[in-house]
Amino acid sequence: PRSTLFPYTTLFRSEGLEGGGTRNALVVECFAGMGGLKQALDLLGFEPAGVIAIDNSPECSRIYRQHCRHAIWIQDITTITEAQVIEWRRRFPKVTQVILAGGWPCVNHSLLNVHRQGAEGATSKLLDGMLQIRQWLKECSRKLNLPEWKLVEMYENVVMDDGDFKVQTKKIGFLPYFMEAAQLGRCRRPRLYWLSGDRKSVV
Repeated sequence: PRSTLFPYTTLFRSEGLEGGGTRNALVVECFAGMGGLKQALDLLGFEPAGVIAIDNSPECSRIYRQHCRHAIWIQDITTITEAQVIEWRRRFPKVTQVILAGGWPCVNHSLLNVHRQGAEGATSKLLDGMLQIRQWLKECSRKLNLPEWKLVEMYENVVMDDGDFKVQTKKIGFLPYFMEAAQLGRCRRPRLYWLSGDRKSVV
């Protein structure tokens, strides 16, 4: 049953809190999949005022909406425009903080893929769309004479070769942290996380 799978968000729905938000924050989850970030925030008791989820999978969209019915779903990150981002700002005038997070597709970075095309591969360049959203998030408030949003940034990807690492890190603008899941569990999953902003305000 849904209450077993999603106990926290079911509680929010039953008490009429879904979409009301406990924090003046907007979550923009790029390459959202089934909503791993939103589920993690639920476990922390962090219920944002709004959620923008971006992913091209219809199956993921259906699952995401089961635990976050008020999410605004966008299918293609490359079609998002500045006007849409300005509309997000207009729709959430009381929001003071935005969490922009996501892991762009890793298929052309993965060292396990002998046919990888590296940072020049089409999927690797989807990071550019996420970074364009970042720029619009920084600029949209001024265009509506509203206070600027505080931005928390989280980017994730696999450990990649030096060439790809330098290209993508230069685009992002700051160095990542290395984390290995095997340090906490039984599965090896070495990953890079580029983090910026006041993350303490999230937890």
